[in-house]
Amino acid sequence: MLVEIMRIEEVSTIAFIESLLMAEKIEYLIADRNYEGGMGYSTAVRILVNKHDYEHAEELLVDAGFKHQIFPMKKKSK
Repeated sequence: MLVEIMRIEEVSTIAFIESLLMAEKIEYLIADRNYEGGMGYSTAVRILVNKHDYEHAEELLVDAGFKHQIFPMKKKSK
C-alpha cells in the first residue's frame, strides 16, 4: 500500500527526491505529473511511498532538509 509523504512543485527537487528514494531502494510513485507546455509541472506532484518504507523515507527526507514538507502518515482509527 502506498501512502502520500509529500507534495512538490519544483522539477529539480522532484528529481533529487527520486534519486534519494532510488538510492535507498524505497518503493515510490510520483503521481499527478502534469506538464504545461514543456515548461515544468503545472501543479504539485504527490510523492507516495510504500507504507512499510514510510519511516525510512521520512528520516531520509528530513535529513535532506524537507522536514516541513512531509505529511504525517495517517493512523487508522480503531
